[in-house]
Amino acid sequence: MWKLKHFMILLAPIVCLCTVASAIPAHTLNKRAKAQVFRSCTVPNTVALTFDDGPYVYGNDLVNMLNAAGVKGTFFLIHDEMWRVEQAIQRITGAMLALVRPPFGDYNDLVLEAAGARGCNIANWDFDSEDGKNATVARQKGLYDAVVAAHPSSILSLQHEVHQTSVYEVLPYAIEKLRGAGYRFVTVAECLNIRPYSTIGAPGFRDASWRC
Repeated sequence: MWKLKHFMILLAPIVCLCTVASAIPAHTLNKRAKAQVFRSCTVPNTVALTFDDGPYVYGNDLVNMLNAAGVKGTFFLIHDEMWRVEQAIQRITGAMLALVRPPFGDYNDLVLEAAGARGCNIANWDFDSEDGKNATVARQKGLYDAVVAAHPSSILSLQHEVHQTSVYEVLPYAIEKLRGAGYRFVTVAECLNIRPYSTIGAPGFRDASWRC
C-alpha cells in the first residue's frame, strides 16, 4: 500500500475524448465555464514535481523515495473513462478532484467543457524532462542542470513513473539539484495556490458495486 504522506493523487482524463461526452447523459452534467489551463506555478520559489502514466510497478519505490526525501509530488493516473475514476476516488476518499491532465497535454474545446462540467481545471507543465520522449539519463540530467542554471521563479515539471531510469537515476539527481537551488517542493495545487479538491465529503461504504 502506498504511503500518501507527502503527495496527493490526481488523475488524467481519458485518451478517447468522445467517451467523455457519451459516457454520462448530458442532463447529469451541470453547465459550467470551460476549464482553465495552468501551465506554470503562480507561487514563487516553488517546484511541483508531477508524474504521469501510472500506476506502474515503480510506484511504491517512487513514493518511498519522495517520502524519504521529504518531497511532495503530484501523480496523474491513466484511465479510459474519467467519470469512473472520479466515482472511485469519491467513494474511497469522499473528495472530488479539482485538477486533471489530458494525455500529452493536448486539449480542445470538448476537453475544456468536459473538465469544466466536473468542476476541474487542467494542469500542464512548463518543464519537460523528456523521459516520455526516450531521452537518455544524461540528457534528462542536462535539462535539470539547465533549468536550475536559468533559475525561473517556479517550475512545474513533467516526469513519467513508467521509466525505470526516471525513478532510480534521474529523480534523485533532480531533487538534489532543485533543493540545492533553494526551491521548495510542493504539490501542483499548492504551487497554484488553489484547493486540490473541488468538494470534500464523507467516504462511501464498500458494497458489491465496488471493483477496486
